[in-house]
Amino acid sequence: KGTVYGLFVQDDWMLTETIILTAGARYDWYELTDNKDQDFDSNGFSPNVGINYNALEGLNLFASYAEAFRGQQIKELFVIDYRENDPNRKPEEARNLELGANYQYDDFFAGVTFFDSTIKDVVTNQGAVYTNVGDLDNQGVTAYLGYAIADVSARLSYNQSRPELNGTLLSDEDSTLGTSIGDTWVLDLIYQPMETLEFGWNARFVERLTDVADPTVHPEKPGYGVHDVYAYWMPLADEELSLTLSVKNVFDKYYFDHASYMAYIGSPVAQGYASPGRDFRFNVTYAF
Repeated sequence: KGTVYGLFVQDDWMLTETIILTAGARYDWYELTDNKDQDFDSNGFSPNVGINYNALEGLNLFASYAEAFRGQQIKELFVIDYRENDPNRKPEEARNLELGANYQYDDFFAGVTFFDSTIKDVVTNQGAVYTNVGDLDNQGVTAYLGYAIADVSARLSYNQSRPELNGTLLSDEDSTLGTSIGDTWVLDLIYQPMETLEFGWNARFVERLTDVADPTVHPEKPGYGVHDVYAYWMPLADEELSLTLSVKNVFDKYYFDHASYMAYIGSPVAQGYASPGRDFRFNVTYAF
């Protein structure tokens, strides 16, 4: 049985015509009696602060810092009978720093965000026991730019992150926490000849991952590119009915998604599972 109580306050202040300050805080109390009749009690403070500066017309600069506290919580039902908590399990404490900018001028837009986050005493399972395994750090950047011309719009985005557990890159064996993936580029093209009709193309390119936790155990992850297309139509004026036809992996690319690779050098079994090939889907949605 688990119980969580929380109090929070959050507000925005317009310091000047171009500067907005956001700040708040939360305090939580956690109580847990697990399936082994172990009792856990913890409480913690989670503050946050952010600033937004409209430097020029269309140009916005921002920065934020936040901390988060998460106490001991109940486990998922499907593992509750064969996993237990370490009696010395501690709460998790996280911090996150973000710096960035975004810009828009007429039909052009762009943005970039740099982030640095840490979860102290992160919890995962070691065998059949949930316990604290150390500090999970992640640094990276996300960026995008786009342009719209009449009925056509395009957007290109980029994402890079380098998650590490206790100074070692995450690998597939850390799957309960995450894993490492190559730098990712995504291109979206949308054509909307009328309000009720839209065509789209999405292309995702993941770069080869060469920086792995242990090259004697974990192989490099090959890069890949996957393309999806769709058509969306609302045939009724009241927008109650919508029809979507989509084709995933148009060129039937054979690839292994970096997020679910799970391969080990020398293992005849753990060689990863290929992602789905070409996939046709037709969806009908009716709202009433």
